[in-house]
Amino acid sequence: MRARDLRDRLRWANVSLRYKGLIVVGIPMLPLVVTAFLWYSNQRRADAADGLVAHTLKVKAELSHTLTLLVDAELGARGYLLTRDPEMVRAFHAATAALVPTLRQLVQDVRDDPSQIARLRKMGPLARNRPLSSIIAHADKMPAGSPPPLDLLERSRTSMKGLRDVLQEMQEAEDALLVTRSDEARAARRQGTRVTIGGLVVGLAGGVFAMLLFTRSVARRVGDVASNAKRLARGEALLPMEASRDEVGGLADALDRAGALLAERDAELRRRVEQTAAANRELESFSYSVSHDLRAPLRHIDGFASLLERRADGLDEQGRKHLRTIREAATRMGQLVDDLLSFSRMGRAEMACADVDLHTLVSDVVEEVRRDEPTRAIEWTIDPLPPVYGDRAMLRVAFRNLLANAAKYTGPVAHPTVTVGTLPRVNGAQIVYVRDNGVGFDMTYAHKLFGVFQRLHAADEFEGTGIGLANVHRIVQRHGGRTWAEGAVNQGATFFIALPDQGEAG
Repeated sequence: MRARDLRDRLRWANVSLRYKGLIVVGIPMLPLVVTAFLWYSNQRRADAADGLVAHTLKVKAELSHTLTLLVDAELGARGYLLTRDPEMVRAFHAATAALVPTLRQLVQDVRDDPSQIARLRKMGPLARNRPLSSIIAHADKMPAGSPPPLDLLERSRTSMKGLRDVLQEMQEAEDALLVTRSDEARAARRQGTRVTIGGLVVGLAGGVFAMLLFTRSVARRVGDVASNAKRLARGEALLPMEASRDEVGGLADALDRAGALLAERDAELRRRVEQTAAANRELESFSYSVSHDLRAPLRHIDGFASLLERRADGLDEQGRKHLRTIREAATRMGQLVDDLLSFSRMGRAEMACADVDLHTLVSDVVEEVRRDEPTRAIEWTIDPLPPVYGDRAMLRVAFRNLLANAAKYTGPVAHPTVTVGTLPRVNGAQIVYVRDNGVGFDMTYAHKLFGVFQRLHAADEFEGTGIGLANVHRIVQRHGGRTWAEGAVNQGATFFIALPDQGEAG
């Protein structure tokens, strides 16, 4: 009995997935690990050879630069001798000044090559004669048109030829070294390619064998579990699966239990969503009714206070001030009620979504704000704005609030500027921003910006009811987007809205 149980456990179909995985992975991995080790060793050789090639190319470039500076210096000295042009002297001094660090770097780069160091030392005696400097000194002493100093010119020609010959010898030595090092680098690369191809062929053969072994015993059943998982994600009923004692069987059982639990939770979530939606509808209806019913009493308060003000001959100044306070409070309360009604309508109104020319819409709103602020010299900048999908009337209200806010909070600034632009799309959403250089805000309270009646500045500093940004948030939210803001005190603020592509608004 025990022998039969042992044989049953050792059958490939009944082996634990852990050991199946180790076997399946190990078959192709062993040749790949050996190949990776050999490739790494060879790659280090190739990288070292490439580094030497790069070093040789750098030395060649420095030698060419040194030769160019020598030619520039010689041309400058001879040109000054012939023309007495100060530009020639400046060219000479610029070239000689650049030669010093160039030669230092060259010595540093060839310090590991004794033959190149020896060639550089040959340049010392040739440069100590300072033949070009002597030409400059002679030209400064002699008047223009004087016969050229043939002996100086001959000495400078000889010295410069010697310097060029040394540099040419060094270039030829580096050319030969470059050929040798390039051959070594190519040989290392070829060796690495052969090792890699051989290891991949062996690993591929092992992988094919392992794949066949794995497919026959595991992949089909795992595919059935995956299919059931997709059905579960779509909310469909699960298909029955063959019972087994390994991990795949345990996963299938767990998926069945998860399906039952998910169905239960989904039903509960639907009930709660329906309750929340009903509560929101009741809240919006209540808010609309209360706001609507408050308008008549407020009109009465304002009207009767106005009548009392006209018949206030018997009142002293303090009494008339109280009446003005009553009227101002009633007016402000009326504005609050109107804004609250507008906010409520934004949540109840049907959306008429279509393609909207955002650039034209924003330009029109800017003109409206300009007409409302005729005495303000605001610098408006509207970058090219792409078309978006949404309700044009609602988007107009949103941008009207954003741009009016920008104009309002730049009031204390001497040179106010407001910019409307876009950022690159993120997850398919078009991001539009409104940036101003106004009073800004403390980022600590940024979470309050889009709340109803939330204000970060006192009413006597800036007028308003605290509904505008809440309206912006609700409008963008109904379009399936999001809003956020960034700013700093006295450093301006930037408000962002992200509008999704067509089909996500509602």
